[in-house]
Amino acid sequence: MRRSVLLSVLLIVLVLPNADALDDIQGVTAVWNDFAASVRRGDYRRAHALFSPQSRAILPYADFVTEYGPLSAAREMVLAKPASQSTSLDGDWAQLAYGGVNPATGRGFRVVVSFARNNGRWGLVAARNEEPERVESAARGLLSMLWQNRRLAPPADLLSAMQTAQANNPALRHYRIEWDGSRFQAFPRTPRLRTFYLDESGEVRSVELVEDTALPVQEPAAMPDSPIPLPPPDDMEMPEPAAPPLVEGLPELSEPPLPGAGVNLQDELPEPPPPPGPPGRPELPRERPSLSLPDVIQ
Repeated sequence: MRRSVLLSVLLIVLVLPNADALDDIQGVTAVWNDFAASVRRGDYRRAHALFSPQSRAILPYADFVTEYGPLSAAREMVLAKPASQSTSLDGDWAQLAYGGVNPATGRGFRVVVSFARNNGRWGLVAARNEEPERVESAARGLLSMLWQNRRLAPPADLLSAMQTAQANNPALRHYRIEWDGSRFQAFPRTPRLRTFYLDESGEVRSVELVEDTALPVQEPAAMPDSPIPLPPPDDMEMPEPAAPPLVEGLPELSEPPLPGAGVNLQDELPEPPPPPGPPGRPELPRERPSLSLPDVIQ
């Protein structure tokens, strides 16, 4: 009787979520804001580093720049101003959905972006690798659930109750979770998936080592060398003209007038002399004939 009651309690506990949703939502939102800002200013190295290690392995940097580079549709969707935004969480898996109106076409859009948490760090998930990373996140979530409830029952009973409560979890179709007498482990039934285990502190670790390059650290700007003093310029030497300022990215075509060469547009400019006429004809008078026009022409 006591054992059946304990298992009933475990079934309820192992179905309820235990994650701190507020902290996770803030973490996911921070990664997304950092990614959008990096794409906006053209810092594609940092934007690519915000993906999970598995997504970076299957989405090389060159492919990422092609997909999210200037004038790409993906970049326009990332930088589009959202009219609505929401975040859903499921253990080590999260999805951020936002929608709005495309200013170019006037049509509505909705985008869903996935995130996976590896070793406590959230990272974006590439669409081409979404399914395996989601399954792995679900397996890590089951191991974390066993650790959080480890004091409720012996490991074997806890594992049995978890498998019953999470019978519809797709992770159990791809993973076999076992207790080896010292720790819980998740062995993949499907190729390409990683093997996970719980360490002594309750952290979920992977047997397969995946390179997790850190975010690029912006190096401080190098201090310029002390300028070498130049001799004073000769008074008779004309200074080099400064580079013209840029107007919308293009250099101005007009150059400033020389000093003292100002021209009043209202002053009359002398006309060039007329060309000489053909031989045998009298030359045209060089001086302009004096003409006076009446104030009113009849």
